[in-house]
Order: sequence, then C-alpha cells, then structure tokens
Amino acid sequence: MQENDSNITNLFSRIRKLIIEKASGDDDNLFGESSVPLTRETVAKKPEISYFNIDALCEKMEAFVTLYSDEKGLFNQLKETYSVTFKKLYYEGSEAQKGARKHVKEDIKDKNIKSLLKLKDKLINLVNENKLDEKELSRLIYLSKGKEVDYLWKVKKHHKYVDSLFLVEELYTVCQKNKKSYRGLKNALSFWVLDDKHPFKMQVLNSFEKEVKYTKEEIKEILLPIMRYHFFKVNVSQSRLTNFFNNVFKKTYTDGGKYKVKGLNPRKVPAPISKIPADVDNLQSYFEI
Repeated sequence: MQENDSNITNLFSRIRKLIIEKASGDDDNLFGESSVPLTRETVAKKPEISYFNIDALCEKMEAFVTLYSDEKGLFNQLKETYSVTFKKLYYEGSEAQKGARKHVKEDIKDKNIKSLLKLKDKLINLVNENKLDEKELSRLIYLSKGKEVDYLWKVKKHHKYVDSLFLVEELYTVCQKNKKSYRGLKNALSFWVLDDKHPFKMQVLNSFEKEVKYTKEEIKEILLPIMRYHFFKVNVSQSRLTNFFNNVFKKTYTDGGKYKVKGLNPRKVPAPISKIPADVDNLQSYFEI
C-alpha cells in the first residue's frame, strides 16, 4: 500500500512509531515498573518482534501469578519441596511507633517543600542573570535528588517554549501536588505553544464556539474522535477530556452543568518564545491524554 500510494507514507511512518510504543507488555500496574517493549526497530528501520523481551515478560508474569498474586502462593510453592508452615502476621505498632512514623512523614514533606523553595529561588536568580539554559539545567539535575530532579526535568522540558519565570513559578506549585495537576499544566502549555496550523490544534479550535454552552457529555463526544485520530487512543475517559477542555478554553460554569466558552488560555501562559512545529507528528511526547 505504501509503495503504491505516496500520500500515506506519513501515516505509515506514524503507525510504525506507534507499533514500537504501544506494542508492549503493560506490566506497569502489575509490577510497578515501566512497560516491556514487545517489538523493536531493526537497523533497517523495520519493526520486529522482540522474542527475548516476550520470554522475560512471560517468566515475570508466571512468577507473579504463581507466587505473589495470592497470599499463600509462595507458601504453596515451597511446601512442594520443603516442610514449611504458614502463619499470618500483622503488627501495626504501638502508639509511640505510629506517632514516630507520622512525624517522619511530616518531616520529609517539610524538607521537600523547603528544598523546592530554595531551588525555585535559585532558578529565578539564574533567569534574572540570563544563565538558565539547557546546559545549566542538566548540571542541576545531575547535582539534585528526589522532588528537585522532577521539578528540574519539567522546567527543562518546557523552558524553550515558555517564559522561564512563569514556568519556574507554575511548576513549583504543581510539583507540590499530584500527577493530575501537572497533566493539566502540561496540556495547557503544549496546546498554547503548538503552531496554529497544526491539524490537531485546528480541529480542537474549530470544534468549539465562543459563548456556546457544552455539557461534559458533549465535550467528550466532540473531543474523543480527535484524540483517537491524533493519539491513536481507543477510549479516553470523560473526566480526562473535560480536564483537557478546561486547560485549553477559558469558560464559565453555568446552570444546568454546562461550560460556556469565553476564550483561550485559561492559565494565562505568556506568548510563546518558540512554537512546536506544525508538521510534528509525535504529539504523545508533548501531551498527556
């Protein structure tokens, strides 16, 4: 098909990337680790089945099912060879121990907040001195740890597109919250700096009208086909799509549970320093849908 029709060359190129990215053993929830790629790209740039990874994933899944999915799994395997007894233990600890654990957690949280604040002030000084660049961010990442590294990586990811002072302040707040908070900001930033002629941005903007009211169900009905096409997502939850909508459009929440579109850029992101090109096709690296 590709050889006979040059118009679909770009589409096939996108599909090949998605094969590598999406064809994986989704053991993230099972084992708390990253996914296992089940395909790989050869030197000739062709996708190929990764048999070693498949074997490793099968062994890992078998161990999980036989040993760890049930509280007696390991015991049942051991008793086939050894003389063992099963005893269930649960010890919550004394009130003093529980109090100590709570104190340690609060102490760690307090230290994280202080270290992030100190790092934020350092980044602001670097911006004001015109010294915050890729090289300096990489150096700081190497010297930092924990939440500081996460903060710096996020700044590095977006700083070439957005005013650094705005970014440092916004990400400082976001990094003290949860993944959902960063997802919203990430999508807002990426959409705002995406070239206006990119098909994804054009489709989203042309699908909603100013001063028109939309329910959550209508938002999903409009956005889902767009996400399916550009992100190869079979399904996206209504809450995710509403969150995306809320980070792209200024709106007011009206009676009857409807959102009235008032404009763009609800997070008041400054004018882009540079833009994500209109011909970029790996939107997955810029958005989290």
